Amino acid sequence: MSSGVLAESFNQMAGSLKENQAALEEAYKNLEQKVAERTQELGLANQELALANWRLDEASRHKDEFLASMSHELRTPLNAIIGFSEVLLDRSLKVTEEERKQFLTDILNGGKHLLILINEVLDLSKIEAGRMELQIEPASVGQTLEMVQSTMRPLAAKKRIDLRFDSEDQIGFIPMDAARIKQVLLNLVGNAIKFTPEGGQVWVRAVSQNSAVLVEVGDTGLGIPAALHDQIFEPFIQVPTCSGDRPEGTGLGLTLAKEFVEIHGGKIWVESDIGKGSRFFFAIPVTN
Repeated sequence: MSSGVLAESFNQMAGSLKENQAALEEAYKNLEQKVAERTQELGLANQELALANWRLDEASRHKDEFLASMSHELRTPLNAIIGFSEVLLDRSLKVTEEERKQFLTDILNGGKHLLILINEVLDLSKIEAGRMELQIEPASVGQTLEMVQSTMRPLAAKKRIDLRFDSEDQIGFIPMDAARIKQVLLNLVGNAIKFTPEGGQVWVRAVSQNSAVLVEVGDTGLGIPAALHDQIFEPFIQVPTCSGDRPEGTGLGLTLAKEFVEIHGGKIWVESDIGKGSRFFFAIPVTN
C-alpha cells in the first residue's frame, strides 16, 4: 500500500472518530439534560407528595378534633333535654309554671341545636357524595333577608349589637334555592354576631352588580388573620371567639356556605384585618 493511500485511510479514520466523538458528546449532553429534567420532575413530585401527605395529616387532625367537638356538642344538649324532661315527669318534684315554661323552652332549643348539627353533617356528606340537589326557582332576595333578620334579631339584641339590613328594591326575584341561600346568610350573620363584642355593629347589604346579586355581611369584630382567609372555608376549621375560647358548632358552617354559593354558580370570599372587623361577600348570578 502506498504512503498516499495509507495517509488517506488514516485521515478517513480520524474524521470518522471525530464524528463519532461529536455524536457521543451530543448524546452525553442530551443524557445530562434528560437526567436534570427527570431529577427536577422527581423533586417536584416529591414536593407534591409531601404537600399531599401534610394536607392528609391536617385533614386527619381536624377530623379528630371535629369528632371530639361533636361528642361534646351532642352530649351537652342531649343531657339538658334528658335532665329537664326527667324533672318535668317526676311528680315528686314541685315545679312552678314559670320553671316549667323555661324547662320546655330549654328542651326546644336543645332539640333545635341538635337538628342544626345533624343537618350540617348530613349536608356535607351529600355534597361530598355529589348528591346535593338544589330547588331553583324565582325567589325574593328581600324576603329572604327579612326572614334572616327576624331570626337573628333576638341573638343580636342579647349582645346589644346594632344589626342592620339593606337591599336594593330593584333586585326583586332571582332564580335560587331560597332555603340554601337563607342558610348561607344565617351562618354568616350568626358568625358575625358571635365574633363581635357587645355593643358592636353587624350589617347586611345586597346590591345588583354585573348580572349578579352581591351580598355583603360585615361586622366590627376582632377580624380574621390573613393566613386564615382561605382556611376558614375548609371543613372543621374554627376561629377563636372574642373571649379566646373555641366556638360552639361543627366548624362546617362556612364550608357549607361556600359549597351552596358555588353550586349556584357563584363565589364567596372574605376581607378582614385584625382589629378592623370582617366583611364576607358572596355573589350569585341572576340568570340560570
